[in-house]
Amino acid sequence: MIEQQEKKFVELEGVTKKAWPFSIKKNNDTLVILVHGFTGTPYDLWILADFLAINKMDVEVPLLAGHGSSTARLAASNAEDWFKTVEDCLLRNIGKYRKIFFIGYSFGSNLAFSLSVKYQDDVTGVISLGLPIFMRNEKRIRLLLPLAKIFKKTYKKYWLSEEEEENIRDQGRHNHIPINSIINFYDFIDQKTKKEINQVSVPVLVIHSRDDLVSDPYSSEFLFRELSNTKDKHLFILNKDEHNVVDNTRRDFIFSKTLEFIKKH
Repeated sequence: MIEQQEKKFVELEGVTKKAWPFSIKKNNDTLVILVHGFTGTPYDLWILADFLAINKMDVEVPLLAGHGSSTARLAASNAEDWFKTVEDCLLRNIGKYRKIFFIGYSFGSNLAFSLSVKYQDDVTGVISLGLPIFMRNEKRIRLLLPLAKIFKKTYKKYWLSEEEEENIRDQGRHNHIPINSIINFYDFIDQKTKKEINQVSVPVLVIHSRDDLVSDPYSSEFLFRELSNTKDKHLFILNKDEHNVVDNTRRDFIFSKTLEFIKKH
């Protein structure tokens, strides 16, 4: 059981409380910026943030632009806005810490890698959890997305139970996803992630679940193979776990590898 740490939240009007960005800072010399995924919120990373704070690291967890609120607000944001949210977080902390790491969960990993390329002298390392480059049913999604843009405004996660839908609302996540937001998501992967992988020069730890039903684990295998500009790279593919590698049966392994990686660098 990980003891909850005192968090400093940034209250945002119209944003569900559990989705508020937060920080845990106790004047440590290492900062870890945790980046949540597409349609997710900082709440997804509470437990990991507590773990890092207990192990004497400062933590900051921004809320990506347009997230944590209405579908309309998400639709009004784009990948450039999401990138800028995390970039602003990095910029206001550069010079204040001896080391700054990124931990990206899902699409948060894509944003973290892109920022590590732009600010390679300021980022110490990147930890990637469940990176999406190729999605499950990738060919079908790519084929249907142009048609969906014409005939639909949003995509509903039809497989969720009523209880799961209620949890999503409570946490500020999204059950209905704007089609334009999905297109932005894919554009960032195509135009940034795939083109910048071979420019990543910082140390990298990559963790993915073999049974991830959202992001194909081949994403992390592809990333690892294409990371040609750093020799300090590590890949773990876990069996029998879901997309949310932070909240599953292998949490202890994931957290220990994360801590080991940060302390090593």
